[in-house]
Amino acid sequence: MINLEAENTHILFDEKGYPVVKDDPESINDTCGRLVLMGMCYGFISEITLALERLLVGGILIRHPTKKVQTSRDHHSYFYIYRKYTGQELPNFPSMRGMNSWMKALTGNKRAEWWYYTLYIPGAIIGNVWLRLCRWVGRIREELPNEIWILPCGDSNTGTQMLHHRTRWEKLWGRIISITIPAYALHNKAWQIYVIPDSKRKEWLKRILLKRVGKSNIMLRLLFGDTTVTQQEVDNYPHMTGYRPGAYLNTTRRTIRELTDKEAEFNTYEKDLIIWLYEQNKNRMV
Repeated sequence: MINLEAENTHILFDEKGYPVVKDDPESINDTCGRLVLMGMCYGFISEITLALERLLVGGILIRHPTKKVQTSRDHHSYFYIYRKYTGQELPNFPSMRGMNSWMKALTGNKRAEWWYYTLYIPGAIIGNVWLRLCRWVGRIREELPNEIWILPCGDSNTGTQMLHHRTRWEKLWGRIISITIPAYALHNKAWQIYVIPDSKRKEWLKRILLKRVGKSNIMLRLLFGDTTVTQQEVDNYPHMTGYRPGAYLNTTRRTIRELTDKEAEFNTYEKDLIIWLYEQNKNRMV
């Protein structure tokens, strides 16, 4: 449930009306994506849409009203998703010129859709091979259940202690993975694919990318159409810090712990998205 007035939750709204992570000043960099994902599960209510529109200044999408620098490409794509879902005109961001085929596919352009899959499917296959190779060379284990990696509520351990005593060799290859094939990019790509029109090639691409996803990353499994996700997995998914859907648990450097009941009282959009996606997928199978 969304609550713009909550003060002690992990995600709260600042004085400008933007969702940020409590006690994390750097979280203002991701307000656009956070707003759009909230809009997907809670609906694009006026507070969300007005905040998003205020980020568009002179044709440039900024990070936050107090940080008027251009945001990254992944947040530009989230803004396109918002405009698409609310039936508005898509802006022409210069930084998105390398993604023309996806932007046009988003509007139902069949030729652009053909080019998108023709260009991206081979790259996705190569990416899978590269990730598997990096994990093999780096002797990095496959992702284990969330319970193995996530610190309990109130645990004081932070930073490097979350690396779980990895060797220098494992850390090196984990770093190579994070630079060359980052998990946050896979999360962003999953949403890009989710919102374009359904087709056989879309299903093929989803099956290819699903091979990169750990069993405990429920959100990406749902975005990529994994029909084996169970109601129990959704119900048992813990509220946590670090935005787990955008991380490989076996290589992440983020501090991930369970939220306290107070922290998870409102604005738990991560789990709410998972519930929403699960219901959407069930409805598609009916």
